[in-house]
Amino acid sequence: MPKLPSDIIRRVANEFPAELNAEIIHSLEPFEPRVARCILHLAAGNISKFRHNCEIAHQDPRDVMYWAEYDENAKQIHDFQRPFSQ
Repeated sequence: MPKLPSDIIRRVANEFPAELNAEIIHSLEPFEPRVARCILHLAAGNISKFRHNCEIAHQDPRDVMYWAEYDENAKQIHDFQRPFSQ
């Protein structure tokens, strides 16, 4: 299993309490970096939203990618294939 990119690790550390970091990182490890970034973007630091979006991504990751990257007019507004900016 490839290690998560450093931008994802930083985002987890910046948005969630330290005591949740290991759980969150472990939960993101099965996902491709793009999906992990989408989950984190949608969660916006909320552990309930994080867990919910992880469940959705396990069923069909395209859902979280669409919700995170596209607006209501299906126009792409984010590209989470690219690392989070510092």
